[in-house]
Amino acid sequence: VFVPDTPYIAGTDHSLLKWKARDQLTVDLTVRGAGKGEGLGFFAVDDDGGDVDCSKHVHLSEQDAARLRADVADRPSRVTVAELGLDGSSGLWVYHAVRPDKEGGNHFDTFLSTLLLHAESPSEPELRYRLSSPTDDWAKREDGALLAAASPWREQFSKSQNRPFWWNSVTDEKSWARPA
Repeated sequence: VFVPDTPYIAGTDHSLLKWKARDQLTVDLTVRGAGKGEGLGFFAVDDDGGDVDCSKHVHLSEQDAARLRADVADRPSRVTVAELGLDGSSGLWVYHAVRPDKEGGNHFDTFLSTLLLHAESPSEPELRYRLSSPTDDWAKREDGALLAAASPWREQFSKSQNRPFWWNSVTDEKSWARPA
């Protein structure tokens, strides 16, 4: 977690950056069907506590699948939750361990956000560069984003004119030209 030299804001603090290396981004999924000849099934949880089948998105190497089947066989009467991480270079999920401390998999949103983090999070070399680069205009971009968020002007699109226009959410004024 990267923390600025400013007071902490409870809730969502946009000045904090929590970052994990991609090989440490994991998700916990309930495992089913680990018997002989059965395919492995991987399940997250939905808002109502039901199962969401993630199996078509989770593929393990033969070695990891064999390790997981052996670990599940050691726990025949208990629900098995496995910690899995995605290997971005191969596209395969990597089996880390059984999670005996958990009774169910993560919520489906956690599964999706893990996939999203793999796709969008910066690599370690990129993060090091961004944190050390004196020419990075991060502060300027952040100031611009904050200014835009504070402005009452919102860009809209006119279907009849087939072009964008600007609308002031406070005064209800409209303009074809972008306000200063």
